[in-house]
Amino acid sequence: MSNTENLKKVLPVFERASSLLYKKGSQDFKFYSPFPTRKHDLLEMFTGIEEYIRPNMFSLDIGSAGGRLLFGFAFLGLNAIGIEALKYQVERANNVAKIMERKNIIKTWSSKTFWGNYFPPDFQVDEKVKWDDWPDDKKIEVPNDVYQDIGIKLNGFDVLTVFQFKQNSAETLRLVSERCKNGALVVTWNLPRSGIPRNFSLLKQSGFSYIYRIKN
Repeated sequence: MSNTENLKKVLPVFERASSLLYKKGSQDFKFYSPFPTRKHDLLEMFTGIEEYIRPNMFSLDIGSAGGRLLFGFAFLGLNAIGIEALKYQVERANNVAKIMERKNIIKTWSSKTFWGNYFPPDFQVDEKVKWDDWPDDKKIEVPNDVYQDIGIKLNGFDVLTVFQFKQNSAETLRLVSERCKNGALVVTWNLPRSGIPRNFSLLKQSGFSYIYRIKN
């Protein structure tokens, strides 16, 4: 049985844990519900990428919200890291990860979410783009350089998931294309009008996900 077939059995546990994060009717649910994190979407993504990943790789979810992608990568044996700008989401995601650890579904410390903005301080990007079209009450002060807290710069990650709003997806992909290492995998779903960076080589499309390899 493949890892993704095993993952299919575990996804309901992730969903129950995630339901603690997003209660239907809440502002959080309305804000995050457009993201493609339904069970069949997740399975398609992980099935598509499975042949390219190996245990102990480092994955980064850029804008990780409640951490559902992290739990999947951690289950598949990766060191899964997320960056999220909403501090309470970071706390919730890490609390759910602890639940997964206690249930022996993922290894201890294999899923960790950090508080910050994924654009490094030395990366030139317009402030409006940096915060996308977030409501004013969600724009908060975050630490200057989250990568210092993580202890790994962008060029240290093997797999990056980039599921962003259309307004800032082009700049986010530019960040990844310029700062990530040769051979890194990039999984995205929201293709910007400006197109995909030239150093992104398409490996396959799996459901809603496009899987690329960076070739510098």
